[in-house]
Amino acid sequence: MDDAIGIIAVFGFIPLIVWIVSLYRTRAHARATEVMKLMVERGEEITPAKVKALGILPRQPHRDLKVGMILVAIALALTIFGGVIGHHDDEAQHAMRGIAAFPFLIGLVYIAFWFMFGRKQLDD
Repeated sequence: MDDAIGIIAVFGFIPLIVWIVSLYRTRAHARATEVMKLMVERGEEITPAKVKALGILPRQPHRDLKVGMILVAIALALTIFGGVIGHHDDEAQHAMRGIAAFPFLIGLVYIAFWFMFGRKQLDD
C-alpha cells in the first residue's frame, strides 16, 4: 500500500506542476490582454515594445521542432531506463516501452508539424 501511495505521489506531482504553470500563464496572458484592451479604449498606440513589456512574446519559429526533439529524447530515456530496471524482468521492460511510446509519438507529431508548417513560416 505504501508503495502505491509513493508512486501515485511521484507521478501525481507531474500533472500538478504542469497545471500550476498553465494556470499562471493563462492568468498572466489574461491580465496582459486586459491591459491592452484598456490601452485601446483610452486611444493609446500599442507598439511592439509595449506588447513585449507586457510579457507577450512572439512565437518562436523552431518551437515545434524543439518540443518534438525533447519529447523524443524523453521517450528514449524512458526506454533506456526500462532496459536498465528490467534487465531481469521483461514485464518492467515492456511497461516502460509502452510508457515511452506516448512522448515518442507526440514528439514525432510535433516534428512533423514543424516540417509541414513551421519551415514555411520561416521562408515567408
